[in-house]
Amino acid sequence: MTDLIDDANALAEIHRLAALSKVPKHTRPPSTICLNCDEPLTTRVNFCDIDCRNDWEQRHRSARLAPVQDDE
Repeated sequence: MTDLIDDANALAEIHRLAALSKVPKHTRPPSTICLNCDEPLTTRVNFCDIDCRNDWEQRHRSARLAPVQDDE
């Protein structure tokens, strides 16, 4: 018979696996050009500043959440 702690650990593992399943499997490798504004970067960080990163993330989040349009 399982006890309360075993049940809690099982539930925690389910939540952990659910959270991990939402993490993107493939992340972009660091770039020397800003992914948002195409400005050259001195370090391999993908974005020139936090505003560019936020703009890029918002556009890509919106694109993922947008409903698919059927072409008729």
